[in-house]
Amino acid sequence: KFSTYRCIGGSQVFNQESLFQTSVRVWPLNNPEFRTCHYRNVCLVNGTLTFFQKYPKDGPVPAEYLPSGFGGNVNHLSYLRAFTMPVSTEYSAIPAQYPFHSVKYAFLDANSWSFNHGHYLNDNVMPTFAASKLFRFPLEEAQQVFETKCRLFSTLEEAFSHRVVQYNRSLGTYQQACFNRLNTMWSHFYNHQPMYVDDLRSQSLCFKNMITGQGSSYGLKSLDLTRALYFRDFRDYVVGRIKEAMPPQENLILVGLRTVGSAGGSIINDLCAQVTKALKKIDTYKDKYRVECFVPSDLSFEDEIKQVQRAKVLVSVHGTISYMVLFTRDGTEQISIASPKELKENQMLLYATHFNTLYLTWDKIDHLRGVLEHSLTMSEAYH
Repeated sequence: KFSTYRCIGGSQVFNQESLFQTSVRVWPLNNPEFRTCHYRNVCLVNGTLTFFQKYPKDGPVPAEYLPSGFGGNVNHLSYLRAFTMPVSTEYSAIPAQYPFHSVKYAFLDANSWSFNHGHYLNDNVMPTFAASKLFRFPLEEAQQVFETKCRLFSTLEEAFSHRVVQYNRSLGTYQQACFNRLNTMWSHFYNHQPMYVDDLRSQSLCFKNMITGQGSSYGLKSLDLTRALYFRDFRDYVVGRIKEAMPPQENLILVGLRTVGSAGGSIINDLCAQVTKALKKIDTYKDKYRVECFVPSDLSFEDEIKQVQRAKVLVSVHGTISYMVLFTRDGTEQISIASPKELKENQMLLYATHFNTLYLTWDKIDHLRGVLEHSLTMSEAYH
């Protein structure tokens, strides 16, 4: 009859002064608006997330312990912590005529840059996987509830979503590309296709379990070494949902190329030849290993996974291929031609443990031969 919730770290709202330890700001914020929370029996009432509170408005329970006291917003599980969804409070039981959704578990999410393969994985899917582990329920039986129907996010809205994706015009508009990504990808992770709050603006629907909160704790910030555990578990989960058997691992150096966008161009496309040239100079391994190059966007998601499962060494640049190393076999060596700065993909590469990442910046590309030999030596030692 009523809504309840549980949050990582409790549900009490603390004052701003408590968010500092000496001069250091505590992260994530000690506020359920930002923390990941598990709500029970909450409803979308004409598109507004509504908490049905058992206690009267001026009752004995202080407001800082209740959703009505933490700013009137909840965060999506996606990495866009700047964008929140309003939550309202009703001081009554859930009306008997409000139906409950048939799917038992739901994630409140924002479509983020969902038209982009890597962003969708890191911003939307992996946070839901981590949350399902934390609250101990099966990811496959859950469903993403996106606030907007691929309208992207609050401040950009329609004007942005109807623009053509300039770096790859074949994708159409950002909204079309978003729908294509969601419609073709969800089944790799969930048994239920996404639903959209935009479709519920004139009706009421309640959820038995809904997870909300600061998903960027899992996908963006350098908080916790334990994320390495769920990176490996996530790989096993996704690979386990593919019906076909994985190909055997080979003595293969796989080079992922990117042909479009700001990270594309002749320098990156020359990487294939550079890796081949570097291998020929390593007498110990030149006859045992071979180089194969591919463009990830030419393959389906399943075929990308099968491709990287074959490799013992993966050479990549910034982009989807860096995310695909997540699905490699244990002991794979990753050479990332990039700078290890505060990019989401780097947070994944630096914290996962089933593969090992070495960074090589473009201004030191002449060191490729030595870095490749080092990676091959570590691969040989592992295997």
